[in-house]
This record gives sequence, C-alpha cells and structure tokens, in this order.
Amino acid sequence: MIAERSHGLPLYLDLSVMRFPEIRRTGRTPQPADFDHDFPALIARTLTDLTPDERHVPRPVSPLDSFALNLAARAAGMTHEAPAMRLAERLFVRENPFGLWPFYLHGLIRTADDRWSPRDWQQAAHRAFAAPGEQWNNGTGRDRVLLTGWLRQGLAVARDFRLDPGRLADPAWTYGSDSLLGTAHPRHPPTPWRRPPMPWWS
Repeated sequence: MIAERSHGLPLYLDLSVMRFPEIRRTGRTPQPADFDHDFPALIARTLTDLTPDERHVPRPVSPLDSFALNLAARAAGMTHEAPAMRLAERLFVRENPFGLWPFYLHGLIRTADDRWSPRDWQQAAHRAFAAPGEQWNNGTGRDRVLLTGWLRQGLAVARDFRLDPGRLADPAWTYGSDSLLGTAHPRHPPTPWRRPPMPWWS
C-alpha cells in the first residue's frame, strides 16, 4: 500500500515510517488501510495522531528553524511546557543537542497546511516573532548566541509573514556594539553601546 500510494516519492516513505510507531504507541497494530491516503492526507493523519495539546504546538513553531521547549510554549500561547516536551519525543521532531534551540520540525510537518486560516497563521507568526525577545528580556539566556539566534530567526519570520521588524532594532544595535567592542569577560562586561542621538533635521 505504501509503495502504491507513494508514486516513487521517498518522502512518502519517510512519513509512513514515522507514522508506523506512532500507531503502535496507541496499542493498535498498523493496518494497510492506515496508509491508504495520498500525500497531504497522510500528513494530516500524522498530525491527528497527536494529543490535543500536542497538536497545538507544531503550527506555531513551524515558522521557526529551531526551538526550545520554553520557546515553543510561548509561541503556542501556553504557560506550561509539557505539551512541547511530549511533542519533542515524536519521530518527526529532530534534535541537535548542541544548538541553543535544539529541536526542529521535520520539513514535511513545517510545510503541511493544517487548514489554518490566514489570521491563525499571522497570530502564530506574531507569537513566534516575539518569543525570543521575551526570552532575552526575561534574562533566561541573555548572551550573544541568543542574540544572534533572535536576529536570524526574527528577520526570517518578519520577512515570510510581512511583520514589522522594528522590534529587532535594539538587538541589532546590541549586536553591532558587541562587534565593535569585542566580547568581554562575563565578569567584566563592556560599557553598553549607546545609540547616537538623531540629528535635529531627521
């Protein structure tokens, strides 16, 4: 059934392999009919295998290249990280243990259209855009790695969803000042860079 439905597309096989153990986790033996779907429908069925809380996380984090549990919770508008933690155990979530934000969605899931309206996507993009800044402002990871990741992902989300990138002005200035002053010892931080005053004719 998988070979017939895939039409030679290797990604269909990848997604089928992901779905097989997810069905087994429910205590049910996978059947050929579980894979009797075309490609978009199989992606939708993979998402429906998630719990309701887990299902609420992939779409908000899909604009991001990578995420951490707290970042995923903020992007999803949740106050607890448990759904993101359970989602991270799924096979379509990959992990880079050396990254600031170690988790990232499989490309098939990131590009899947889960029947969200344009307004749903825009709201999710706003939260994903704001979440790294909230992490920075809360002091939960205030370092150059976070600053670089915030700028890189924030600019991409602003571009893809036509958001105002204005809130990235301050981190951009901070990044520039760090580059000019160099990286100081953590116990002896450099004097913060001050944005020069705007001329009276601006």
